[in-house]
Amino acid sequence: MAEEEPRWSFEKVGMGYRCWSDRIQTELRLTHIKRSRGDLTGELSVKTNLADVKTQKGNILHVARFNVLSSSSRSSLAKMLEKRSPTHDMDWFDGLEALCQNVIISETQGETITEVGLEAATPISMHYMVEPLILKGRPAMIFGPGGVGKSLLGLTCGLSVACGREIIPGIRPAVKGPVLYLDWETTAEVINDRIQAIAQGHGFKPMGMFYRRCVRPLADDAEELSAVVAQKGIVLVVVDSAAYAMGSQGEYGDANESVLRLHEAIRLIGVTSLIIDHVNKTDQRAKPGQATPYGSAYKTNAVRISWEVRKAPSVNGLAINLYHAKSNDTALLAPIGLSLDWSQDAITFRQSSVVEEEPEVFRSDRCQDAILELLDEGEMELNKIISTLSAIPRETVRTTVYRMVRENLLTSPSRGRYRKSVEPVKLHSLPGKNEGMFDA
Repeated sequence: MAEEEPRWSFEKVGMGYRCWSDRIQTELRLTHIKRSRGDLTGELSVKTNLADVKTQKGNILHVARFNVLSSSSRSSLAKMLEKRSPTHDMDWFDGLEALCQNVIISETQGETITEVGLEAATPISMHYMVEPLILKGRPAMIFGPGGVGKSLLGLTCGLSVACGREIIPGIRPAVKGPVLYLDWETTAEVINDRIQAIAQGHGFKPMGMFYRRCVRPLADDAEELSAVVAQKGIVLVVVDSAAYAMGSQGEYGDANESVLRLHEAIRLIGVTSLIIDHVNKTDQRAKPGQATPYGSAYKTNAVRISWEVRKAPSVNGLAINLYHAKSNDTALLAPIGLSLDWSQDAITFRQSSVVEEEPEVFRSDRCQDAILELLDEGEMELNKIISTLSAIPRETVRTTVYRMVRENLLTSPSRGRYRKSVEPVKLHSLPGKNEGMFDA
């Protein structure tokens, strides 16, 4: 009776696939899958614990690009693997065939189609992962100027989910589970120390969070991260911050494309996300609750819920106000006031009243300087200039802009839009003609 062939198990891991046999301690993993000109290719790695096999670090026997649709590719690779494991009567073609068949079926079927609309409506309270800042299963954003505690707020929301406890008063986690912090801005040591300080300030022993120091745009790491998220059961990913996670505009074209690639990566990773972002200098002058994230309007459009963070007047410590900027699935909520007691060893969040700073009062003779400072950011519509400089009478701003155009301090490249004039290059006059020079 012929020996029973080893049975191969198969599963989808993130955006890739895994085929393995416990009996022969061997795993085939296919990642970075692409379709091109009728081919379906991916990066195939073969890992085995078989004795006397020529493997590299991590028991890797082979890594290469592989065409799943090609029978000849399977045959040639099987022969090569047989040569690298000469002491074993191993049917490598059987494992490759099991992998390829399952991948082709899975890729052909695509995402599952389900019927919706028959279940009872989900209660609003169950829409949240961290109420009221983060909606479950959707991208959320907190944004604001530098130094207002955005990263600390995002980290604490993640820690609330990891620990399953309400750390920030009034901001309650509805889910408990592993959290992944993707960090483009600081270090693991800083994040660790902040977690310890938050726990010290609120009197509990912290749960660990998964952390990754990031360098490349998120879109470049989405596939590996989707596998990590699936393997570790991650329920929330914190992205700090959007500008670095998007990558430079030169990599993907214009700013809109880099935003779309960021959110495509987040969708592929497949879990709830919290994105931390900044505002430009112009919006720092806007009324609280009226700023927008820095850059493309797609940043606002792509997230399902967003909150603006602003500093509030405070005699001691840091006070912030949170303004509900956008929500696709709930009504806009009232602002939230928080205060932070921040010492070397402890960080404590407390509820506080929403107190807004008095608007800066401009003298009319400072209107021109304020307009020039705003236009350091680039071209701007007149209505935006007026609304940003809300402490100055509208007509004063309007007439000052018109005067500055007449005096060539501003130009209007299109109707209703203005920018600073480019200073002309000053040329030195030529030296005077010396008497008698070039006389005939």
